[in-house]
Amino acid sequence: GIFFLMGIAGLTVGVGFFLQKPVRREFLEQQIFSVAYLRRACIIVCWQRFSQLLSMQIASGIPLLQALQEAGAAVPSYWFRSQAAQAARRLENGVSFSKAVQQGRFGTTYIETMLSVGEMTGKYEETLQSVADYYGWRIASWSATVQKLFAPVMLLFVGAMIGLLVLCLLLPLLDMAAGIIS
Repeated sequence: GIFFLMGIAGLTVGVGFFLQKPVRREFLEQQIFSVAYLRRACIIVCWQRFSQLLSMQIASGIPLLQALQEAGAAVPSYWFRSQAAQAARRLENGVSFSKAVQQGRFGTTYIETMLSVGEMTGKYEETLQSVADYYGWRIASWSATVQKLFAPVMLLFVGAMIGLLVLCLLLPLLDMAAGIIS
């Protein structure tokens, strides 16, 4: 048991040292993004945070290009940050925001549609806030589903650990009792 705990601690420290360099984090992100479901989930989490910050910044009067750079810096994914920076460069070249996202392939059809609606109406902050709200709701529903799935697994794990602990405490007592009887 102690070797198992030491192995987990060593693995945690090793992963921490591995992820200290940005190149390694980018490599890990590329590996995560190679799985389609994880890529979609990461994009949704990034867009939720990005669109919420971008909406607040645009509503407070910050220009779109500056708001893109600042909101992109707040997203933890290096890949997403680079995509947001490329979208800002495309905006500087005269491409619309929805087309810049579409060309960068870092959005979903929902995001591209909402951005084009924001362009048509001129209300980016409202459309971006609705994107943030929608993806916030999806993240909350995913986490509730994961919690429902993992609750029984965790209950079984805790039960097994308690059973193992009780067994470890009772075996020496039963050995002593068998030694006294014989």
